[in-house]
Amino acid sequence: LYPVIEHIGSTAVEGLAAKPIVDIQVGVENEGVFEQVVERFAARDTYVYYKVFNEAMPGRRLFVKLNAPAAELGFPTVFEHLDGIPHEAIHPFRLAHVHV
Repeated sequence: LYPVIEHIGSTAVEGLAAKPIVDIQVGVENEGVFEQVVERFAARDTYVYYKVFNEAMPGRRLFVKLNAPAAELGFPTVFEHLDGIPHEAIHPFRLAHVHV
């Protein structure tokens, strides 16, 4: 798949005040493999896939990297809709936001 992985956001700027969450952008050269990359992230149980944002961000997918398996923390691995997204509950367990 040969993704290009970039550290983005406030933590990527030296000397800038930032929250302790790393933002990572994963890009692919060929749109034909885009969904394969998404499937690979979604299959890992330490990532939570916010599928709810697909329509608002059609060329992008949002994942949150957790510090433990989602099931072990009591979270689903996919959020299909806005109702019930425990953003504040997930906050203490997230290590990174991954944008594909």
